[in-house]
Parts: sequence; C-alpha cells; structure tokens
Amino acid sequence: YEFEVQATTGDLLLFRTIDICADCQRFFTCDNYDHVGLIIKENKKIYIFESTSLGKCDTLSWNCFKTLFFNLVYHRIAYRKLNYENEDSKKVKENQKYLEEKCKQFKEKIRGKEYYLSIPRFLCCKKPEEYEYDMKWDKAQGFCCSALAAALYINIGIVKLEKSVHSTRPGDFEHDRNRLTFEKGYSLGPEKIIEFSEREKTLAIYIK
Repeated sequence: YEFEVQATTGDLLLFRTIDICADCQRFFTCDNYDHVGLIIKENKKIYIFESTSLGKCDTLSWNCFKTLFFNLVYHRIAYRKLNYENEDSKKVKENQKYLEEKCKQFKEKIRGKEYYLSIPRFLCCKKPEEYEYDMKWDKAQGFCCSALAAALYINIGIVKLEKSVHSTRPGDFEHDRNRLTFEKGYSLGPEKIIEFSEREKTLAIYIK
C-alpha cells in the first residue's frame, strides 16, 4: 500500500528472481538483484517500464502484475525512490512534470525495441556509442533491463553518461554500489522491500 501511494514517475524497482539462470547471474556479478524496472505513472496508474528476455521494451501495469501473481517469480522486490533535492516546492513540482514528459517521450520512442544482451558487449563495451552521446536511443539494436533504465536516466538528464549503457547491470542500481553518477540534486532513496498483503500471500501459498 505504501509503495502504491509513494510511487511516481522515475522511481526504480529491483528484482531478485527465482530462477537458476538468475542465480548464476548474481553469482558471477556478485550483485543482489538480477532485474530492474522503472516506474511510469500515468492517469494515477502505476506502470513498470522494463525489458525482459521473454518480450520487448514495454510497460506492464502494477495492477496486472499483482493480478497475474508475477510477484511469485521473485524472492524479493525492492523499491527505490528518485529524489530531487530543492527547497522550492514550486520547482520540485515543475521538475516532476518535466520528468513525466521526458519519460513519456522516451518510452514512446523505445517501446517495442527488442530485448538485447551481448555478453562480449556487456563486458567490453565501456565507451559510449556515438548514438548514446547524441541521445538517439532509437538507433540501438535493443536493450536489456539495466541498459534501458540507464538510458532513460541519462536521456532525462539525471545521470551522467560515463560509460555505455550496455555495460550497465542491475547491481549498479543497488544502494551500496555507487556505480552511477547522478547530476546535482538527484539521488535514489534507500531500498525498501515491498511486502504483499496477507490475502496475496495466502493466494500465493495456495498457488504453490
């Protein structure tokens, strides 16, 4: 409930998946999470903007996520709020509107892009591509979940472009990693674990 009240465009979700491939990924990367998604809020509804190996870059409503019991796929889901530090409440509201518009534009431009992860590129592609400098993200072949999140944050001007987004991994968004350089005034809040209601837990046990 608290997440649904607090969540707004630009916030982040981290996922720890129940899957042997995800276990292997976390083992080799030494990260706590293996998937990341961004929050987009439109018409008071919460959506997860993500890229998955089973689909493309697209949004999924939070209500649909719960209805289909997708939470059962994960050991843990953590929420990190995007903070904008400014004492002027008017500027804070203006900034939120700006973020919402920029996120919407980015989402429409990237939606439908294929999931793409190249291990050699993931390990060696440290220098940003030319289209990354130019912010022409539609020229990318595709995105994995962490590359998509990094691209959106860079595109809206809250994270500095210091390396290719395709070398970014979910663990870079963990609170104790500090692998991303945020622009002045922006930061991600601490990880808060999302707990589902007793009814949802009961249904989950029944399904299992």
